[in-house]
Order: sequence, then structure tokens, then C-alpha cells
Amino acid sequence: MQAPSTVGRITLDDVHFTYPGKEAAALNGISMTLTAGQKVAFVGLNGSGKSTCAKLLAGLYEPECGSVRWDGTDVREMDAQSLHRQVACVLQEPVRFPFSALSNITAATGTLTQADPARTLAAARASGADAVIASLPDTWETLLSKRFKGGQQLSGGQWAKIAVARGLYKNAPLLLLDEPTASMDPPSEHAFYEAVLRGRLREDQITVLISHRLASVVDCDTIYVFDEGRITESGSHEELMALEGGTYAAMFTLQAGGYRARSSAPLDKPLTPS
Repeated sequence: MQAPSTVGRITLDDVHFTYPGKEAAALNGISMTLTAGQKVAFVGLNGSGKSTCAKLLAGLYEPECGSVRWDGTDVREMDAQSLHRQVACVLQEPVRFPFSALSNITAATGTLTQADPARTLAAARASGADAVIASLPDTWETLLSKRFKGGQQLSGGQWAKIAVARGLYKNAPLLLLDEPTASMDPPSEHAFYEAVLRGRLREDQITVLISHRLASVVDCDTIYVFDEGRITESGSHEELMALEGGTYAAMFTLQAGGYRARSSAPLDKPLTPS
């Protein structure tokens, strides 16, 4: 069967998954319910299961046991290609197509020659790609590869903005953002999260953000903390910060402490032993 073009609820029920050749399970009994219009974050240490869970949500992997359901229908009953069309993925290492700037964005919908102008501009503005494109010699028509005469090579941060615009342009009911701003400078990262997490391009979309920078997830409706393939904590930023001895609160406090100004020694105090 074809995957639906809209989804109101995605449910994971006791999902288990182990990578081939591995003994330890990557996911071990994951259950959650995501609803349309919700902004969700997955946080935790490397290897805790965050990205694996996102790939099962998208139908890229199938659970060994348990189920992933879109509005009650198991994704294993859906045509895989139609399901993938309903998921927009923005990864830490973006695909760099040797196409024009415009085609790099519209490629998300499977076309290089047709574009919705209003949707394209909205996605470019939300990602910060509009400034990148405006700086190119032929703006939208500039080829993004040095293999072609007049082609331009973008920086890692610029490619990240193009990739984010591509994901937003797809306008899919499920948007997965896996460390999307890792190569962006701080102002660009801030502007992106302002647009995507505090703004919205589509109110019926489920947005899942995977990030190690916990300052970026504070505005998410629900934050899931992963540890060794399990969800150990879940709730809003405020709820998790209030948990006594909580993992999320400890990680957030540790990161926040790195931005506090270190106090300097008093002027009347010797800096070296006398």
C-alpha cells in the first residue's frame, strides 16, 4: 500500500533493533508517540540509539520486533519508496549535488526543472540559504561544482544551509534533522532554530531534531533522552531540568557552564607565589 501524504500520529511500540554482526542492541524496547505539529528532540551520548531510532521512524530500517505505525498502519505494510517520499532528512554531512543552486533545493521532490517559487523562497529564508544564493554570480542558476565552467565551490556551512533548505522544501509530514547545524557559524545556527523551531513552515509536520547542543532543543515540545538503546527520560526542558539527579539536567548544566565567564583574579592579589 502507498504511504499517506499526511500523518497525524506516529507510534513506536516496544521496538528492538540490532545491527548485523553486533551483539548489543542499538534499540532495546523503545516506545513513543509523536503527533502532528509536534517538535521533538532526541539527545544522548554517541551510540545511544538516537539516529537509529530516527531511521526506524523514517522506514529506513525495520524493527526486529515491535512496530512502527503511521496512523495505525505498520510501515512494513507500506511501499518503501512511497514512504520515503513522505520523509525529509537533513543530515550532518549533506549531499552535494553538482547541480544549480535551485536544483539542489528542488531535488528533494525528485525534479530538477520545476520549482514552487513561494515554497522555494520560504525554505531558503528559513535555512539562511537565501544569503548564500544571493552572493553567487548567477544566483539561483549558479552551478555548485568546480567541474563546470563558472561553477562555484561552497563552504561546509554554506552547503549545510542548502541542505536544510532542501529538506524544508520537500514539505514532508515527517522532518528529521540530524545535527543539521554542525558546520554552521553561531549566528546562522541561531537564525535556523528561530525559523524552524520557533517559526514553522508547516503546522501539521512532525519535526524530530537530533542534537548534541542542548541549547538548541529547549523549545521542543518533548525531549527524549537515550542511553544504551533505551529512553531513560522524557519531557519538556523545564520538566527534565526539575528531575533530581536527571541525566538531561546534568548534561545541560555541564554545557551551559562552558559559556560562563571565568572570574579573573583580584588586582590586589599576587598572580604568582611571593
